[in-house]
Amino acid sequence: GVRIRMLTSRIELMQSTEPAHWLRDRLASWWRRRGHGKTVGWLAPEGYDAYARLYHMAAIQAPDKSWETVRWSQLAQENNKAVHPAMTFREVANLAIGEHIKGLAEPDRWLNKRECHALLDVLKQFTTTPERCYFAVWRGYGLFDGQHGRRLFEWQAEEWVGKALVQLSRREADYILLRGPLDAMPDFHGWLGDRWFGQTPDIWWPEDRAWCISSDIDTLDTCVAGSQGCISAVLDAPELETLRTTLDDMINL
Repeated sequence: GVRIRMLTSRIELMQSTEPAHWLRDRLASWWRRRGHGKTVGWLAPEGYDAYARLYHMAAIQAPDKSWETVRWSQLAQENNKAVHPAMTFREVANLAIGEHIKGLAEPDRWLNKRECHALLDVLKQFTTTPERCYFAVWRGYGLFDGQHGRRLFEWQAEEWVGKALVQLSRREADYILLRGPLDAMPDFHGWLGDRWFGQTPDIWWPEDRAWCISSDIDTLDTCVAGSQGCISAVLDAPELETLRTTLDDMINL
């Protein structure tokens, strides 16, 4: 039984979605927003003492054609733009809608490996349950469906994925719930079964709910919810570009 329920040697498909039910009433509805964009509260659950936005690194091409990471604040300075919690990448890069600049690579929509490890180094200090964490992955990636799902979980794929399927608040999207230790998070950047996944889960938290990390396929940053101490430590992490934020700040691109 256990062998075919594991995505890696440490990440297990849940047989119940109960551990994720607490999020349903603590994530804002798509309609609880200003204007036409999403707010931090659409991604990060309410009820925490503090919040931060973690801005995924972009990259610029050097004269020798190599690529170097660049922070949003650096682009803002070069383009005479303000740095603020609700800033968007297009704003700081001075890009019109649909515009792209040669030699500038937009940020990934998920934490890269370096950012992931830097964040984990902070988060592990602020949970009493690092061995028991939950990871929610959007079903729309197709990782668990069809032929690949059957290879991962043999003939029981549909039954088991159904048990692990949960809707979080009113996002109108299904998420697959998984469980594993906090230090297994980088496993998502590798092979799951015979398919390369290469990204972090959409929402993840420890069993004690000391913090909650959330991102979305439509955004270029990650939201962190936690205690004042946890968020202060995230803000102080030198390898991460972060700003303190609130649930009402906009996160539209």
